[in-house]
Amino acid sequence: MFKLWYQEFLDYLQNIRNYSSLTIVSYENDLKYFTNFIQDHIGSEITLSKLANLTITDFRSLLFKRSQDNFDSNSTRRFVSTLRSLYKYLAEKHSIQNKAIQVLKSPKTKERIPKAIHQADFPEIESMLDEINDHPWVLKRDIALLTLIYACGLRISEALNIRKNDIQHDYIKVLGKGNKQRLVPLISIAKEKLDQYILSIPYSIEGGSEIFLGLRGKKLQPAVFSRKIKNIRILLGLDESLTPHAFRHSFATHLLENGADLRSIQELLGHSSLSTTQIYTKVDYSHIMDVYRKTHPNS
Repeated sequence: MFKLWYQEFLDYLQNIRNYSSLTIVSYENDLKYFTNFIQDHIGSEITLSKLANLTITDFRSLLFKRSQDNFDSNSTRRFVSTLRSLYKYLAEKHSIQNKAIQVLKSPKTKERIPKAIHQADFPEIESMLDEINDHPWVLKRDIALLTLIYACGLRISEALNIRKNDIQHDYIKVLGKGNKQRLVPLISIAKEKLDQYILSIPYSIEGGSEIFLGLRGKKLQPAVFSRKIKNIRILLGLDESLTPHAFRHSFATHLLENGADLRSIQELLGHSSLSTTQIYTKVDYSHIMDVYRKTHPNS
């Protein structure tokens, strides 16, 4: 019985709220964990009435189980948010009320900030891409993709969703979180790498087609590219923070270090909140002190 509402909720998120496929997968994983725990916890099939009667003790037991299963605090915060969204949906659509979920406190999170990539590491990364790629056009693809993420500050999902007609002469149209579109300047080096890649693609791509393709001509998946970056990190002995997202973070950090203001960086990154930009663009204390000494009149 409950599985009907479970799937109904996921369909609502996908079709009405227009959540991305990756977000839907996260919600589904959270709901599977929740249903498995609750069924074991109450010792019977889940029904909507039993969901309504879960107590704060039940939910705390659920969070304790997650801590035993080594989920970090950020993951559990998202998990609690998923449950609140589920209960909000059930209240609106099926008149299911549960006060306990509203007072359940999420665990405090440690601020996780990826490290910016050192400029000296970029040539090594590009050289390693050359070594591990057997197909010349795939090498051009990977270089174009990394250049675009770093030059434009894109999320990996945003970059992989770019279509041919999104690329203009000096800017690129980007579809971000919540289907919000923004225009990002396209600097010459990024445009050059994109043009070289597009000319090398062995498949036909129309104006409305995604440009970043896998070996079989289908849209390149984030996990495939992330694995490649992980392999490069291991081969070069670089910090484990080297991920596709680290190139986006480096974009923001290097702009800030060179005098860009937070508001402009916020617009370029597509952040709805300035506080998010402040977290992502923290720079080394030594750099801040260096700027202070050079610019403060009394230093």
